[in-house]
Amino acid sequence: MFATRYLAFMDIDETIVPRKHSKLFPMITSVANYSQYAGFSIVSAFFDPHWEPENSNNKSIIGQRVKLRRLTDVMRTKTPSRIRTKCIVNPWRIFEIGIHHVSKPIMATLQTVSLPGEYVLIHHYRVCDWRYGTNCVDHVQDNTLLSHAVEFETAVSKVLATLSNN
Repeated sequence: MFATRYLAFMDIDETIVPRKHSKLFPMITSVANYSQYAGFSIVSAFFDPHWEPENSNNKSIIGQRVKLRRLTDVMRTKTPSRIRTKCIVNPWRIFEIGIHHVSKPIMATLQTVSLPGEYVLIHHYRVCDWRYGTNCVDHVQDNTLLSHAVEFETAVSKVLATLSNN
Protein backbone atom coordinates (compact mmCIF):
# COMPACT_ATOMS: atom_id res chain seq x y z
CA MET A 1 0.00 0.00 0.00
CA PHE A 2 2.86 2.40 0.63
CA ALA A 3 4.03 2.22 -2.99
CA THR A 4 1.17 4.44 -4.12
CA ARG A 5 -0.07 7.90 -3.25
CA TYR A 6 -3.76 6.99 -3.49
CA LEU A 7 -5.59 3.71 -3.06
CA ALA A 8 -9.24 2.81 -3.60
CA PHE A 9 -10.94 -0.05 -1.77
CA MET A 10 -13.53 -1.36 -4.21
CA ASP A 11 -15.72 -4.38 -4.89
CA ILE A 12 -15.43 -6.20 -8.21
CA ASP A 13 -18.87 -4.92 -9.26
CA GLU A 14 -17.96 -1.24 -8.75
CA THR A 15 -16.19 1.34 -10.90
CA ILE A 16 -15.16 4.89 -9.99
CA VAL A 17 -16.27 7.23 -12.78
CA PRO A 18 -15.25 10.89 -12.87
CA ARG A 19 -18.02 13.02 -14.33
CA LYS A 20 -16.50 16.47 -14.96
CA HIS A 21 -12.89 15.41 -15.61
CA SER A 22 -11.36 12.65 -17.67
CA LYS A 23 -9.05 11.50 -14.84
CA LEU A 24 -9.49 11.07 -11.09
CA PHE A 25 -6.52 13.06 -9.76
CA PRO A 26 -7.37 16.33 -11.58
CA MET A 27 -10.93 15.90 -10.31
CA ILE A 28 -9.75 15.48 -6.70
CA THR A 29 -7.47 18.52 -6.87
CA SER A 30 -10.24 20.66 -8.36
CA VAL A 31 -12.66 19.82 -5.55
CA ALA A 32 -10.48 19.86 -2.45
CA ASN A 33 -7.08 20.79 -1.08
CA TYR A 34 -6.00 17.15 -1.06
CA SER A 35 -2.95 17.81 1.14
CA GLN A 36 -5.12 18.18 4.25
CA TYR A 37 -7.22 15.04 3.79
CA ALA A 38 -6.70 11.38 4.60
CA GLY A 39 -9.31 10.25 2.11
CA PHE A 40 -12.18 11.07 -0.17
CA SER A 41 -15.64 9.53 0.15
CA ILE A 42 -17.65 8.85 -3.02
CA VAL A 43 -21.40 8.18 -3.23
CA SER A 44 -22.67 5.29 -5.31
CA ALA A 45 -25.45 4.77 -7.82
CA PHE A 46 -26.92 1.38 -8.63
CA PHE A 47 -26.87 0.29 -12.27
CA ASP A 48 -29.49 -2.44 -12.18
CA PRO A 49 -29.08 -4.90 -15.10
CA HIS A 50 -32.89 -5.26 -15.34
CA TRP A 51 -33.48 -1.61 -16.22
CA GLU A 52 -33.69 -0.90 -19.93
CA PRO A 53 -32.72 2.46 -21.46
CA GLU A 54 -35.53 4.79 -22.58
CA ASN A 55 -34.53 4.03 -26.17
CA SER A 56 -34.32 0.22 -26.23
CA ASN A 57 -32.30 0.37 -29.48
CA ASN A 58 -29.61 2.30 -27.59
CA LYS A 59 -28.57 -0.77 -25.58
CA SER A 60 -28.20 -2.95 -28.67
CA ILE A 61 -26.26 -0.24 -30.55
CA ILE A 62 -23.91 0.24 -27.60
CA GLY A 63 -23.61 -3.53 -27.21
CA GLN A 64 -22.37 -3.86 -30.80
CA ARG A 65 -19.56 -1.36 -30.16
CA VAL A 66 -18.27 -2.63 -26.84
CA LYS A 67 -17.47 -5.94 -25.18
CA LEU A 68 -17.98 -5.04 -21.51
CA ARG A 69 -21.37 -5.20 -19.82
CA ARG A 70 -20.54 -2.12 -17.76
CA LEU A 71 -20.69 -0.15 -20.94
CA THR A 72 -24.15 -1.47 -21.86
CA ASP A 73 -25.92 -1.12 -18.49
CA VAL A 74 -26.63 2.61 -18.58
CA MET A 75 -29.68 3.01 -16.32
CA ARG A 76 -28.91 4.06 -12.74
CA THR A 77 -30.71 5.20 -9.63
CA LYS A 78 -31.58 8.88 -9.88
CA THR A 79 -30.43 9.62 -6.32
CA PRO A 80 -27.05 8.20 -5.22
CA SER A 81 -26.72 6.16 -2.03
CA ARG A 82 -24.94 7.95 0.79
CA ILE A 83 -24.73 4.66 2.71
CA ARG A 84 -22.91 2.57 0.07
CA THR A 85 -19.96 4.96 -0.26
CA LYS A 86 -16.39 3.97 -1.07
CA CYS A 87 -13.15 5.80 -0.40
CA ILE A 88 -9.99 6.82 -2.16
CA VAL A 89 -7.32 7.21 0.51
CA ASN A 90 -3.74 8.26 0.94
CA PRO A 91 -2.38 5.08 2.61
CA TRP A 92 0.30 7.08 4.43
CA ARG A 93 -2.47 8.90 6.30
CA ILE A 94 -4.71 5.99 7.28
CA PHE A 95 -4.55 3.98 10.49
CA GLU A 96 -7.76 2.01 9.92
CA ILE A 97 -10.31 1.84 7.10
CA GLY A 98 -13.75 0.27 6.96
CA ILE A 99 -15.56 -0.99 3.90
CA HIS A 100 -17.45 2.26 3.33
CA HIS A 101 -15.51 4.85 5.33
CA VAL A 102 -12.21 5.87 6.90
CA SER A 103 -12.41 4.56 10.48
CA LYS A 104 -9.34 6.31 11.81
CA PRO A 105 -6.77 8.57 10.15
CA ILE A 106 -3.16 8.45 11.34
CA MET A 107 -3.56 11.94 12.88
CA ALA A 108 -6.72 13.47 14.36
CA THR A 109 -6.27 16.63 12.25
CA LEU A 110 -6.73 14.70 8.98
CA GLN A 111 -10.27 14.38 7.65
CA THR A 112 -12.23 12.63 4.93
CA VAL A 113 -14.06 14.84 2.46
CA SER A 114 -17.20 13.77 0.63
CA LEU A 115 -16.81 14.39 -3.10
CA PRO A 116 -19.98 15.69 -4.78
CA GLY A 117 -21.88 13.20 -6.97
CA GLU A 118 -21.84 15.66 -9.86
CA TYR A 119 -18.03 15.31 -9.92
CA VAL A 120 -17.63 11.55 -9.38
CA LEU A 121 -19.81 8.49 -8.77
CA ILE A 122 -19.28 4.88 -7.89
CA HIS A 123 -21.10 2.89 -10.57
CA HIS A 124 -22.38 -0.14 -8.65
CA TYR A 125 -23.46 -2.85 -11.11
CA ARG A 126 -25.98 -4.91 -9.18
CA VAL A 127 -29.67 -5.20 -8.51
CA CYS A 128 -30.90 -2.11 -6.69
CA ASP A 129 -31.79 -2.70 -3.02
CA TRP A 130 -33.80 -0.12 -1.06
CA ARG A 131 -32.07 -1.25 2.19
CA TYR A 132 -29.00 0.74 1.12
CA GLY A 133 -30.79 4.08 1.40
CA THR A 134 -31.66 4.23 -2.27
CA ASN A 135 -34.85 5.01 -4.13
CA CYS A 136 -35.00 2.09 -6.56
CA VAL A 137 -38.11 3.37 -8.37
CA ASP A 138 -36.66 6.54 -9.93
CA HIS A 139 -33.83 5.96 -12.37
CA VAL A 140 -32.13 7.86 -15.19
CA GLN A 141 -29.96 7.04 -18.16
CA ASP A 142 -26.25 7.73 -17.54
CA ASN A 143 -23.82 7.37 -20.46
CA THR A 144 -20.84 8.90 -18.61
CA LEU A 145 -18.70 5.74 -18.73
CA LEU A 146 -19.17 5.56 -22.52
CA SER A 147 -16.93 8.63 -22.89
CA HIS A 148 -14.16 6.50 -21.34
CA ALA A 149 -15.07 3.32 -23.28
CA VAL A 150 -11.86 2.79 -25.28
CA GLU A 151 -9.58 3.57 -22.33
CA PHE A 152 -11.71 1.42 -20.01
CA GLU A 153 -11.73 -1.58 -22.36
CA THR A 154 -7.95 -1.27 -22.90
CA ALA A 155 -7.26 -1.17 -19.15
CA VAL A 156 -9.50 -4.19 -18.48
CA SER A 157 -7.84 -6.13 -21.33
CA LYS A 158 -4.36 -5.41 -19.90
CA VAL A 159 -5.38 -6.61 -16.45
CA LEU A 160 -6.97 -9.78 -17.84
CA ALA A 161 -3.86 -10.49 -19.92
CA THR A 162 -1.65 -10.03 -16.85
CA LEU A 163 -3.85 -12.34 -14.79
CA SER A 164 -3.90 -15.04 -17.47
CA ASN A 165 -0.08 -14.96 -17.71
CA ASN A 166 0.35 -15.60 -13.98
